[in-house]
Amino acid sequence: MRVLLRLTCLICALFALCPPPCATALSAPADSTQAYFFGARAAWHSLSHSVQFSGIGDIEGCCRELGTQDGDGILLAGFLEYWPASSLQLRLSVGIQDLGSLFTQRFRESLQVVGSSGPVVTDVTLEQRFDVAMSSILLQPGIGYRIFDRLFVNAGLRAWLLRSVEYSYTELLVEPDSVSFGRDIRERNTSDGALNGASSLVLGGVLGLSYDIPLSEKLYAVPTVDYAFSLSDLNDAGWQLTSLQLGLGLKYDLRTEEPEYKYYDTSFVRDTSLLAVAGLEEERILLADVETRIDTSYQALAEFYSYRYTEHYVREIPRRERQARLAVAITKLATHNEEEEAIGREERSLEQIELKDNLPLLPFVFFHEGDDKLHKARLHLMKPEETEGYRIDRLDAENPLALYPELLNIVALRLLENPDAAITLTGCTSDMGIEAGNLTLARSRAKAVQRYLMEVWGIDESRIRLKARNLPAKASSNQHEDGQAENRRVEISSSEPALLEPVILKKFAYESSFSAIAIETSTEAEDGVYAWQMELFKGARPLTTFKGRSELKSTINWEADLARLAADDGPLHVKFSVTDKSGQRANSERRLEIPLVTVQQRRSLQKEEKRVERYFLVIFDVNSAALTASHRRTIKSVADDLRSRDGATLTIHGYTDRTGSADYNNQLAERRCRSVRKALNLSDKRVAILPVGSKVLKYDNSFPEGRFYSRTVELLVEDVIQN
Repeated sequence: MRVLLRLTCLICALFALCPPPCATALSAPADSTQAYFFGARAAWHSLSHSVQFSGIGDIEGCCRELGTQDGDGILLAGFLEYWPASSLQLRLSVGIQDLGSLFTQRFRESLQVVGSSGPVVTDVTLEQRFDVAMSSILLQPGIGYRIFDRLFVNAGLRAWLLRSVEYSYTELLVEPDSVSFGRDIRERNTSDGALNGASSLVLGGVLGLSYDIPLSEKLYAVPTVDYAFSLSDLNDAGWQLTSLQLGLGLKYDLRTEEPEYKYYDTSFVRDTSLLAVAGLEEERILLADVETRIDTSYQALAEFYSYRYTEHYVREIPRRERQARLAVAITKLATHNEEEEAIGREERSLEQIELKDNLPLLPFVFFHEGDDKLHKARLHLMKPEETEGYRIDRLDAENPLALYPELLNIVALRLLENPDAAITLTGCTSDMGIEAGNLTLARSRAKAVQRYLMEVWGIDESRIRLKARNLPAKASSNQHEDGQAENRRVEISSSEPALLEPVILKKFAYESSFSAIAIETSTEAEDGVYAWQMELFKGARPLTTFKGRSELKSTINWEADLARLAADDGPLHVKFSVTDKSGQRANSERRLEIPLVTVQQRRSLQKEEKRVERYFLVIFDVNSAALTASHRRTIKSVADDLRSRDGATLTIHGYTDRTGSADYNNQLAERRCRSVRKALNLSDKRVAILPVGSKVLKYDNSFPEGRFYSRTVELLVEDVIQN
């Protein structure tokens, strides 16, 4: 019953101490994947023995009033630790432990002793000394569960394999000093030897706490406190023991390579074709074929597996002797403006314009919580052989956020182009939870960026200075998860402005006199429509497809993708097909001329052309409209250019991230716009401001870089150039 009671207490303690799995979501010391550690620990323990010595039996004179005794000793153990999940540890420890103790008890008794004048009966003080030497081999399987940061609650079973149990017993005459048992002998009932009835195996349980302290990227110190108790008896006299242990361990991450992550995506697709079969009495559906397609790709130590299962069914229906009527037509194909008014052929146009983007770099690399793995950042990481021929002017980025994945590659290429320049990488943490005061993690993050620049791009180590701090110098608020994520970063800085200057990309954009293409159709199906499909092409390039399984609307509007419309010569081609419920199919086609005027055509004909330039001012501090030195350099360049271009107009759009209320963000965006307009020092007639705030988020705010880039002001310069 006592064993069952202690097991019940152990289980109850585990449920009381461990929160549910959803209560915490922290990463393992190195990363959140499976991990193995090897370690060793030493512990001092305070032992408490509980035994009724009257049951020991054959030791002469033993043992009066000896019941519970305390002692201490040393435990030495090695252990292997396995992490199946980020909050769970499985551990197996093997070691040696000294379980011995000295039992002493003094009492007074009236005895006949020998004094200076001969035998005499008097009261004397006796001390019983029962010294037990027990060495054991310890075997302990256990489990640990994270309850906070790197603090774990541990529980397990403990088995002591007793190698030997030796004892020595004696009764010592303590006082008075003037008497003895005879011949000046002050000890009696002395005996020693192996303790009879001792068990060779003692089972127990253990509860405790441990804390992982990172000393380096792979080495951890682990202080522990444990309470252990026996579940079975040391001998047949009901000998029990408990211990309180204070220990310190070291453990080492056994992984030698970066983990390889695998991502799986499975999709199931079903399609059905219709077939009218002569002589068939009733409708039926048959599985004709199953197509399996597996696509794999590899990027930055991650493998992506895409499984696509397509089931092809055939719906067979009885064929009628008389064909039902089915007729379809595209009755009208037209272009509409934003007010849904028709644009006639003479007014219909698609014009190519030159667009120059001034895209700033966000010099921050963001990391996951408690993590220093660069391949998890949202960056385009290359292999050394891929860097040859890399050119910034060939990058295809529509906005600064689209350029962000190329940050390290751009900085590396500029370092190669500026051999005297150097950079500083400052690793930072959120200084919260698992990252609190963790300068080792901050430096490890900076080293991860340094390794990429050195190993992939060949940048000399002497040109990369490393620094580590907790919060960044200009930290985001740690009160919210967004701010904490923004603070988990490596900052790139340099005394050479050219390394982090904005990237200027020139490309073509398109404008049109229309915003949508309307396709009007008519369908007559006596048996009813089973399925329909409409495909739009420009030349041989498919643009989009509409399809359905029921009656279709008489008009379909397509919001035109101008870049795709301009990608091929020739008219817009629309194909329309309908299948009725008897399996018949009818088709209709129509074309629409959409003339494209290119920049080259305008220049060859010496006609006017429109040019658009966009400048993005980023890294406004949170809740701030103050301009930085980088902002002012860009603003001065724009102002100097506009003073020589009287016809150019400028629109200033102001944005914020999702933090804060919509009203406050609108005010903040307006303050940013007005700060820029004031710094431009141009006539208000030439400059319009449009504060958007957070009503329309400029970029995806799910990620730190999206929020940083949303704290922006966009300068849109439009001009008409006479060739």
